[in-house]
Amino acid sequence: MGIAPTNDTRAIRRAYAARLKTIDVEADPAAFIALREAFEDATQQAAWLDEKGEEREWNWEEEAESAPEAATPEPEPEPPAPSLAPQPWAPRTPDYYEGHATALAELLHRNDLAPRPLPSTIDRREMLDHWRVIVSDPRMDRIDFAADVEAWIAQLVGYTIPFSDTLILPVTEYFGWYRDDGTIRQSPGMAEITARYRLLRLVEDFATPGHQHHAAWMELTTPAYEGSRRGRVKRSEVRALIALARNHYPDLELSFDPDRVALWDPKHRIGTQAAEGSGFFSGWSWQFGWVLLVIVVLNIGRCAFQDRDSTRPSPFQIERTLESEDRDIQALLDRVGDASLRWEAVQAQNKPLAMLLHSNWLIGRDAKAQPREWSDKMAKLLLERFDDQLPDAPYRLRVAFNRVLIQKAQALLAANPAHCDAMMKGQSYPVEEVPEALRDQRALVAQVLLETQVEPRAQLDRRGFSVSPPVMAAITEKAGITRDQLREALLFKADARTNCVARIALMETAVALPQAEGAALLQ
Repeated sequence: MGIAPTNDTRAIRRAYAARLKTIDVEADPAAFIALREAFEDATQQAAWLDEKGEEREWNWEEEAESAPEAATPEPEPEPPAPSLAPQPWAPRTPDYYEGHATALAELLHRNDLAPRPLPSTIDRREMLDHWRVIVSDPRMDRIDFAADVEAWIAQLVGYTIPFSDTLILPVTEYFGWYRDDGTIRQSPGMAEITARYRLLRLVEDFATPGHQHHAAWMELTTPAYEGSRRGRVKRSEVRALIALARNHYPDLELSFDPDRVALWDPKHRIGTQAAEGSGFFSGWSWQFGWVLLVIVVLNIGRCAFQDRDSTRPSPFQIERTLESEDRDIQALLDRVGDASLRWEAVQAQNKPLAMLLHSNWLIGRDAKAQPREWSDKMAKLLLERFDDQLPDAPYRLRVAFNRVLIQKAQALLAANPAHCDAMMKGQSYPVEEVPEALRDQRALVAQVLLETQVEPRAQLDRRGFSVSPPVMAAITEKAGITRDQLREALLFKADARTNCVARIALMETAVALPQAEGAALLQ
């Protein structure tokens, strides 16, 4: 490790860490093993040194001369037993994995208050090395531990974007966060991570030879200098990629070289359509466009000065705007709940929800929103509120809701395992296969919205909890699978039937437990 014998264990660890950074563990495992053995030897030797041990040298000849000639040499002590310290291939202790987690956090949070540069090659390699060690922890097989790690890594990676881009792809794919993308159960923080995931996956695709945008991508990301010219790429391909970035992926344009973009788009107006010929008044058609514009203006003027008392019916069907607060809000409540969700009951039992609906109705009325448009928007808002408030709802309602999910999952599983798997993932499924479960679900939505008055939390309190071995055994026994298969299924990495059966078993076990233990599993 490049240091003299010392009893300073911190110095030994620093030297070990510095040397480890220079080794590619996968490419040169022998070097890693040798380094690890040197570290173990140095750690053991530190225990034998005295308080001044790192500087002390023994002159064995002087010691021998100063000893009395007649003295009988004392028997040498038995050498210490061989060390039983674990070798690199032996099982690691929790401290080993937690050390890598701490190192990863320190790496990502470095220079938080200063402009963070892009990670170096060494930084990216260290991130991936730490990540591989963290997910190789045997404790990841425990549901509670894996949930805590997932919450921790999500917060860490999300807070440090874009420095953490190296981890976005492997972490998102490991935990399957993209499966909740665009659903009401996805938190804003997770939405930011999955949006970044889609962007990085897009960049990865563009950089792959053979992709339809590969040539344009390479052209626009190549630095341009004074005197540079356009590359040998079709103009339509370059303009199409610029338009794609500006219209759908604004962050993608940050990867382009501005000077290179200016060669293709001299005006370089961010957010405008750049594709040549895509605008109506571009190219040869501009003269025809101006003629048509004049005709349109003249006809508008003619209509404006017609007899305003004319009783001729309008050729357009104009939908009414919001007019009656009671009627419009009750129609909305009928969409999301059952007959028990009455506007009068909301006003009497849940003042915060009543104020939310009232204020949003006023906003919609002032904006002259059409009832259907307003109802669609508010129905989505109410379902998101239900999803966010469910963890704070009375425990009996949480249990009842999970029983409805079990009922729905079992019906879908019997009809088609793929439909059950889709429902568990938050994807679309044939609702006609579960009419009774949907009716019961609407009743529970009504109860939760009426009885839960706390404001939704921005992020769930993911406090640690433990799953006892008997509970774990009960889940695997119900599902008829092993613990390894259970873990794969809960990550949606098994087949559709196993994924569904495992989650049904988990919910059935949770609702049967006492509240103290079942609440943690339900959350």
